[in-house]
Amino acid sequence: MENLHQTQKEKKEELKYIMDYVKTLILTLYMTLIKNTIRLLRHVLRHGLDVI
Repeated sequence: MENLHQTQKEKKEELKYIMDYVKTLILTLYMTLIKNTIRLLRHVLRHGLDVI
């Protein structure tokens, strides 16, 4: 019984690790998207809408 409990605990740790990784990945993608959007907006503001 103790052995089963141990593996469940390990699975939880693994899941937590995976969730942290996914969160970091999503955050990184989100930040990149925001940066690119801001850059695009700046470009549009500087050069006007006729560029697009």
